[in-house]
Amino acid sequence: IYAGAGYTFVTGKDTKIPAGMRNSVVVTAGAEAALSDRVVVYSDAQYRLNNPNLKLNNPVRVQVGVGYRF
Repeated sequence: IYAGAGYTFVTGKDTKIPAGMRNSVVVTAGAEAALSDRVVVYSDAQYRLNNPNLKLNNPVRVQVGVGYRF
């Protein structure tokens, strides 16, 4: 289990990234579990704090995946 915080930078006026179209503080929480010595599954959620228009931009992003350890 982990938690974190960071800041997203959007460099262009019409640039859109998965976290939105504006610079913002982002908080993250997630979990990771090993299926074997080399395979892990993980999931996390990111919440963008600076979200002026909730109807157009959902402030929450969820990610789920499988990883391979080298």
